[in-house]
Amino acid sequence: MAIEEIVRIQRWGAQVAMVNPPSVVKPGPEEIVNFYRDICAACDIDIMIQDAPLMTGVNIPVATLVTLCQSFPAIKYIKVEQPPTTLKITALKQALGDSVGLFGGLNAGFLYEELRRGVIGTMPACEFPDVINMILQAWQHNPREAQSLFYRYLPFLRYGVQPGIGVAIHKTVLHRAGIFTTDVVREPAKRLDAVTRDELQDLTDALPLAVFGSRV
Repeated sequence: MAIEEIVRIQRWGAQVAMVNPPSVVKPGPEEIVNFYRDICAACDIDIMIQDAPLMTGVNIPVATLVTLCQSFPAIKYIKVEQPPTTLKITALKQALGDSVGLFGGLNAGFLYEELRRGVIGTMPACEFPDVINMILQAWQHNPREAQSLFYRYLPFLRYGVQPGIGVAIHKTVLHRAGIFTTDVVREPAKRLDAVTRDELQDLTDALPLAVFGSRV
């Protein structure tokens, strides 16, 4: 199934496929290696491994990730989302150097610390690219400015990772920014209660830069 989906997106012009390990039946290290081996053999596309055990329930040890990257040249990136992300990023950086690009996740909640440890980017929710770009651009010329920007927006970043309501928070921000016509979410995601909506409005009103350049 994964190979079929990757081949489909290749035809659409995708250059990288982010791939989770199987999660319905939890694989061990050997099964994880076999899974990515088969994908790399069948697909002519760069692969990003998404290491997200909070979502998949599958833990990929550092040693297994290193084996994968050293065995299959098509694996170019890892999105590290196993908390504490900082420690795993450091371990992977020490083992792999610059041969594989490391990305952060978890809604960029540790982006500054991850940048210090060698990530080349992050992949958070989609409603604040302007904020992330500001931090990444500042990091290139003034790490202290990047730190200041990150701390300024951290309350907003952490608000969107609350279990059960994170999807509704993301969609509410997009709705208020005029991107979506509704903030309705599909079950089993929960809609926001009135108090949470007020908190989110208060939080975004306090931001120095409005999402997508307009006040939400």
